[in-house]
Amino acid sequence: MRDALESRKPLVSFPVAFFRLVARLPYAPITRDQLLMLLEGNTADPGPLLADFALEHRPLEAELPRILGVG
Repeated sequence: MRDALESRKPLVSFPVAFFRLVARLPYAPITRDQLLMLLEGNTADPGPLLADFALEHRPLEAELPRILGVG
């Protein structure tokens, strides 16, 4: 998304341990349950969905400019 928007803002990386601490705060931007879900992973095989609905798989990078209304 950053590339599609041609953003020049720097990327800042935070370790998981930081978010484990932040998630305990009362007004945190992420809850402990959300963090657990992100760490667990929540993806599935897209094959059955694509087949059942006769969809074509296209990479997100190819569609982002259209989705974001740029380029």
